[in-house]
Amino acid sequence: MTPLQALKRAIARWEGGFQAQATDPGNYVTMPDGSRTLIGTMRGVTPAVLAAHRGITVHELTRDVMQTVTLDEAAEIGLTRFYKGTGLDLLAWGPATEALVDFAWGSGPGQAAKSLQRLLGVVADGTIGPITVDAYARWVAGQGWEAASRAVRDMRVAFYDLIIERNPTLGVYRQGWRNRANWMTPEAAEWWAPWAAGPAPLPATADRYAGTLPRPVEPAPVLIPEAPKPVTQSRNFWIAVTQWFSGATTVAGGVSLTDLSTQIGPATAILAFVKANLWILVLVGGIAMIASFLHVLVKLSEERAKREVL
Repeated sequence: MTPLQALKRAIARWEGGFQAQATDPGNYVTMPDGSRTLIGTMRGVTPAVLAAHRGITVHELTRDVMQTVTLDEAAEIGLTRFYKGTGLDLLAWGPATEALVDFAWGSGPGQAAKSLQRLLGVVADGTIGPITVDAYARWVAGQGWEAASRAVRDMRVAFYDLIIERNPTLGVYRQGWRNRANWMTPEAAEWWAPWAAGPAPLPATADRYAGTLPRPVEPAPVLIPEAPKPVTQSRNFWIAVTQWFSGATTVAGGVSLTDLSTQIGPATAILAFVKANLWILVLVGGIAMIASFLHVLVKLSEERAKREVL
């Protein structure tokens, strides 16, 4: 059962011939003056789709022209405009895929793709790429074609119920849509017979597509550059300050704190040291305050840089 054969038998079974129901929005053509003309649909092919397929403007169509659409042309339109190049042709071919293509025929390839992606639990962007192809292969391989076909049927019915809920005038089509969806399940002997006679192989998983489809690549992690360490966090800086303050260096008065403490006692030595070096202590205190202020500014800058990257 090829995609063209599948489309041809579904169209022959469900579309019938010409119809021009006034309640079907697909039967109308919008004219250059803004008016809408009821042209009709032939074998499920709408005026817009036929015009695009034949390479003419939709305004050139009439009811008589619409009725020239043959079963072969309708199936060819389904193959070229609703299967090939839509992404559905990337999926492993089998009965569930046939049901998806039939869904695309009635609701559009984009809607069929989005509904499938929601079913698979991947991003529903309407574009079938490597991730959707791989997820579909794994899904079908995990449960088999029969269960997958039933799941597609349930998905279609849920979609039809939703659009009827939003537009109750479409309720007249509910049973017909459901009958068509139910027909594409293993319980429908007429539809399932070709698949039973020549079972479709279960799709392989991702390895099958390696080399034929681009694989998704995870983005490189965003690296936040390390901020330069503030001077107050430098070990050498504080060693130098400690050495100076302890009296290891000769003070301005020519006497070290160590020398004073041995001569006049620790407490008196400290007072004498402070008096002799008051301006130095003030300077050191000011430097320490400035260093602390710069440290706070650096921290704020680091936090702002992190937020901008995120």
